[in-house]
Amino acid sequence: MEHAMDHHVNYRIRRGFCEALAILAITAMNVMAGVSEKQDEQTRLIRGAKVREALLQMIERVDAQEVWPQQFASASEELGLVYERPNGLTEDTRDLTVVVHEQIERHPKGVWVGYADGHMEFAASGEGLAWCMEQIAIAKRGIAKYGALYGEAPKLAVVKREVKGALILKILDEEGRPVAGAQVGTGGYFGDDYPAEKRVQFDEMEKLLSGADGLVNVPVERVFDVKDQGWKYLSWNRSLYVLHEERGLVALEEFAPSEFSAEDDASKLREVRLRPACRVFGEVSSVGSSEAAEKLTELSACAYAPGEHWVRGVFSWRKRPEFEMKLPPGEYAIRLIARKHEMVHRYIRIAPGQREYRLAVDVEPRILPERLFGRPAPELRSIKEWKNGGPVTLAELRGKVVLLDFWGSWCGPCLAAMPQVMKLHDKYKDRGLVVIAVHDDSLGSIAEMEQKVAKAREEHWDGRDFPFLVALDGGGQVRVAGSGKYVRGATTAAYFINYYPTTLLVGRDGKLAANVEVYTPEAVAETEKAIEKLLAAEGR
Repeated sequence: MEHAMDHHVNYRIRRGFCEALAILAITAMNVMAGVSEKQDEQTRLIRGAKVREALLQMIERVDAQEVWPQQFASASEELGLVYERPNGLTEDTRDLTVVVHEQIERHPKGVWVGYADGHMEFAASGEGLAWCMEQIAIAKRGIAKYGALYGEAPKLAVVKREVKGALILKILDEEGRPVAGAQVGTGGYFGDDYPAEKRVQFDEMEKLLSGADGLVNVPVERVFDVKDQGWKYLSWNRSLYVLHEERGLVALEEFAPSEFSAEDDASKLREVRLRPACRVFGEVSSVGSSEAAEKLTELSACAYAPGEHWVRGVFSWRKRPEFEMKLPPGEYAIRLIARKHEMVHRYIRIAPGQREYRLAVDVEPRILPERLFGRPAPELRSIKEWKNGGPVTLAELRGKVVLLDFWGSWCGPCLAAMPQVMKLHDKYKDRGLVVIAVHDDSLGSIAEMEQKVAKAREEHWDGRDFPFLVALDGGGQVRVAGSGKYVRGATTAAYFINYYPTTLLVGRDGKLAANVEVYTPEAVAETEKAIEKLLAAEGR
């Protein structure tokens, strides 16, 4: 009996020991798998950095020679790159045209793809590589429909009459059966701040739900914001996003104001057929990022019809470099914006029945004027025309404090901020401040600029003309050094101008000192402090 009990105890000890070893082995395997996965990811990113470096080197040569080579020899053997010579490349298609990619035969788990504007993408399969190649065709169809690649911003129209009415939607599934409980709104919202109950919304109001018969009454003010008279969005169509998340059904359709009937006319009814949703998701990397400030921390994405304006779409916000949204079959532009990085447009086609579409896009770190702080300010270059004097050089202005206001006549905030720039000129001109307003190279002459700003001068500048130097940048489309990005104007490119207006200060020593703003009284006060400090500094 005791022998039997000892045997049983020993058996349980041996069994426990074996189970412990098994657990340790599994744990070790998981750890090794995790390590291997991290190593694979690191290797993938290193490959991407090498492809990006080779791509940018080629773009620099193309920029100097103004022609794409017949063959791409640089690093092609080491990296195994396939070169696709661009044909008929335009400003609008740089970020859609694949130039180089790794061989899928050498990297069956995915290849890096480089575009003519210098940005990168990772295609996880041969199918993904084909998706990259078809973007231009998708974009061209959008241009044919809407007349532009990215679409015009909706314009405000004055409403001189009271606008009433509603549109009755009948929400149906693929078999034509009514769908109850479908959410209806002007946009879909996915991400950290949007739980399921807030997935679908109108601009400033709660979503609507379809009834048991699939019907939902949509008042016109929900869609076009016409609850009051005055400035209203009535000159453009809008999209409605319809989602039944539990059943995985979705629709995204465009509606015109004319489709909405008067309140006493219930005859206007439109059927909306829901389709199985495709989960469009992915992540962004940045193999060109080096500084901590450039690391990816958050990502916003939106999807809309190619050629439309992005405000009519489906959105995703994440506090990490990932995105996700649900879309019906069709063609879309995906706009990806990562903080401190360049924006990327990606065009996709979702086939009927497709349930997943994964993207892995690499975004370029945004090169900002701050990189030049403490260095001699780049000289004004390729200026094709001056107003109120000139030409002048920064070398000639050494000993003065120079305010460079980069602006455009097409830029509403620039026109709104100009009176504040004028006040700074008035206050400090006799103490050594020189203001130069640098307009980008989007106009042909100062005379054309005068025509563009005539309305703003009368309505917002109290009829005042520029009291300081205005420089019209030239050089056409100029590549920003260290990237594949192009901007309008040589001086604009030299200062890494990414947004408008950008207002920079150059010290008496000729070095770039600060990036300032004049939007608010608080910003103006800070700008004046910066000017005072530079004026008080030593001359040369």
